[in-house]
Amino acid sequence: MPKSLPDFVKEFHEKCESRGMHGKDWQWHERELQRFFKSSLRQVLRKRSVRLFIDALDESGQTTAINIVEQFKSLLQNLPPSDSRIRICFTCRHFPILDWDYGLEITLEQENGTDIATYVKAKLKNRNAQAINIIIDQAAGVFLWAHLVVHRVLQLEREGEGARIKAEIERIPSDLDALYDGLINDMNPTTRAWSQMLIQWICFSRYPLSVDELRWAMAVEPHCSYKSLQQCRQSGNYASDNETMERRIKARSCGLAETIGPPDSRTVQFIHQSVKDFFINKGLSILNAFNSSQMLGVPVIGSAHCNLSRTCICYLSMEEIVEWSSQHPDEQNKNWMMTEFPLLRYAAYNWAFHTSQGEVDGVYQDDLLECFECPSNGLTRNFSRDFSNIFLKKEICLIHVASEYGLTHLLSNYLKRADELGTDIDCRHNGGWSPLLCAVQNRHEVIIRMLLNTGKVNINAEDDHDRTPLFVATSVGCETTVRMLLNTGEVDVNVLDNNGSTPLSLAVSKGYEGTVRMLLDNSKVNVNVKDDCGQTPLWQAAGLGKKVIVGMLLCTGKVDINSRDENGKTPLFQATSMGYKTIVRMLLNSGRVNVNVSDKDGETPLSLAACMGYASIVRMLLDNSKVNVNVKDGRGRTPLWRAAELGNEVIVRMLLCTGKVDINSRDENGCTPLSLAFSIGGQSIIKLVRNTDKVNIDMKDDHGRTQLWQASQSADEDIYKLILDTDLADPDRRYQSGQKLLWEAAREGDEMLVELLINIDQVDIDAKHIIYGQTPLWKAAARGHEAVVKLLLATNRVNINTTDKLDLSPLQIAASNGHDTIVKLILDTRKVEIDAVDIQNLLSWAIARGNGDIGELLLATGNADVNAKDNHGRAPLSLAGEKSQDAIVKLLHDFRKSDR
Repeated sequence: MPKSLPDFVKEFHEKCESRGMHGKDWQWHERELQRFFKSSLRQVLRKRSVRLFIDALDESGQTTAINIVEQFKSLLQNLPPSDSRIRICFTCRHFPILDWDYGLEITLEQENGTDIATYVKAKLKNRNAQAINIIIDQAAGVFLWAHLVVHRVLQLEREGEGARIKAEIERIPSDLDALYDGLINDMNPTTRAWSQMLIQWICFSRYPLSVDELRWAMAVEPHCSYKSLQQCRQSGNYASDNETMERRIKARSCGLAETIGPPDSRTVQFIHQSVKDFFINKGLSILNAFNSSQMLGVPVIGSAHCNLSRTCICYLSMEEIVEWSSQHPDEQNKNWMMTEFPLLRYAAYNWAFHTSQGEVDGVYQDDLLECFECPSNGLTRNFSRDFSNIFLKKEICLIHVASEYGLTHLLSNYLKRADELGTDIDCRHNGGWSPLLCAVQNRHEVIIRMLLNTGKVNINAEDDHDRTPLFVATSVGCETTVRMLLNTGEVDVNVLDNNGSTPLSLAVSKGYEGTVRMLLDNSKVNVNVKDDCGQTPLWQAAGLGKKVIVGMLLCTGKVDINSRDENGKTPLFQATSMGYKTIVRMLLNSGRVNVNVSDKDGETPLSLAACMGYASIVRMLLDNSKVNVNVKDGRGRTPLWRAAELGNEVIVRMLLCTGKVDINSRDENGCTPLSLAFSIGGQSIIKLVRNTDKVNIDMKDDHGRTQLWQASQSADEDIYKLILDTDLADPDRRYQSGQKLLWEAAREGDEMLVELLINIDQVDIDAKHIIYGQTPLWKAAARGHEAVVKLLLATNRVNINTTDKLDLSPLQIAASNGHDTIVKLILDTRKVEIDAVDIQNLLSWAIARGNGDIGELLLATGNADVNAKDNHGRAPLSLAGEKSQDAIVKLLHDFRKSDR
């Protein structure tokens, strides 16, 4: 549910904007991801159930597996009872032993006996029933064991050794490791070396290779004597097609490897994780013992990585690849390249990785310089335009690769021959990266020390983004490297990158306290350098809530505590905006902070804290004798105004208790805190402000509306009473627009307010609109507000016959607008003073509009003549005929008859 992750997405974009590319310039911290997972899970559970499936938990290692389980248990325990729609399923081998506490546990070996029997019977259908039963019984719930034994039985049948099946089954050990061990010992001696190399590739390749990739990897071999791919095709190790290769993989791995996926992109893997574990732990050592060419005592894993590295290098050196690459320097058709040279991408990307892993295990390759034709770097550069890795960019040298991957042995050999070869150990590739930068980026401390010890590297050299080694070391959070660079005494600690950031500001933004401390200990560091957004290190630390770093910076005594960013915000403002109470206190306690500095919108820390609802910070700011409680922002709003807008009673009370706030201060629209409280229905705040006895209740806004009028807009009886019950209000005051409050209430049909107002003696119930001459009754009748008309008529104080500027009475306007119920209400008062001409005109209006009900009411007054003409010379009967009002014609005829 993407909508449940808005904060996660927002923070991702913010990090990318401020720090750079994810995966290169920054990484998510585990705690951050846990926090987002928990918050988003709660949102999702409000709408739907969730099923989480965590597979192969044991493969993460014992400590990690236990921590994951504990975290999920804690998550479940802290969810509200209503969030019970989550189910979590873990799959895990029997080790590590995990404490579940509750839930259902399924032990596969105890539940899959039927599945194993079904599988074995299907595979060995119409064969020796006794053999089938033996396999099922001895499987002991281990499906993989049954699978491997079935594979062995079928193999014996194909070889015509059916008579040996029963004995072979009984010979096979029930323990998987013992079973794998037996399979290795039974491997064909003539192809065992091929099998060993196959297993090394499956164990240690960086991703599962395709059949096509592996076909060429097995054909080239680590110490290949062939110079061309054509020669490799003619060797015995080459499989002519993928189908042949798949059969060879299955047979020579003794069924322990398989191919999966669609026919055109099948990949190779072990049939189970336990197979890989077996070979890494002891299987490869067993295979090495069979290999007479394998030197004793050489680390198994390092040797395997070395073999993979050499295979990649040999493949890259093949004549066809070198020739094609040199002849097509601008070729962009990588799909064609991968079809023609299937192993090219893997070899180019990963030879250095496997070399580095070999060196980690103590296996070195002394002839790599010769392999890469140093000092020409021809082989290294041949593929620079095909792949975007840092070690394959244009103008790259082998020294970049050694520095990037931490190849200390290769670099040592390179440096020994640097003068002899006439090479520049500070050379740059097209990203501006030197070998030193490559080593720093990847935290290879030994490589860094080796390069610095040459005395030939520029320690302040910048890449294309103006980043120096110190900047990069700070970015990756490597304190040892930062210390190493600072100890040279030659590093520029105030260098700026293309965002205007210094190493110090970068360390602050990432929260690297140790690095910040080292940089501050350097007497040359400038603690007040601003980045392109105008932010100093202190500003960043305050905004990020880094208390320890804020303390470090303040202790220098050099920071500009009131420095403003491009938006005019100070560190105090930024800490306030984030609600960091401790940092606000630290800044205030410095005694140097300006508490009234406003940003470009005119907002101060106090007004910001008030509108954000940070009561603790408001209290701290109010305790500062220099704070201005009435300062206005760019829209004329004071801190009290902002607190009232938020409806925060606690902060409003704090501000009022100072005795300094201007309660009647108006914003750009003339609204006061009280009028704002009216609009949001804040009764408690209205009481607080009203009880100060400083409120000018009749103060008008820019539209001439008093606070009493604004209270009327809330449609809340309690608020009406709050303000009307005070002696401060004049409910009969006329507004700038010409009307009074009762008129406005009648127009809006506000029964509640009308009823309150008509019961106040000082309210003139017949007060006319100063421009239009309309009374409240007139306006209610015109709008069709029956309930309001009833309330006004019930007072017996309204003048029913008063007219507006157009000489229209309430009766006339109600009739002309078709409000027959109101017409009846007015006529029923028997107070209507209307002459015959007026009644005829009203009757004509009613007939013209087809309103027979009003016509009947008018006729019932006894003042209407069905034969008389109105001011336009029209008689009611003829007018009804013209309008084809048959019902009204009948009504008039009936009335004339009854009148006779």
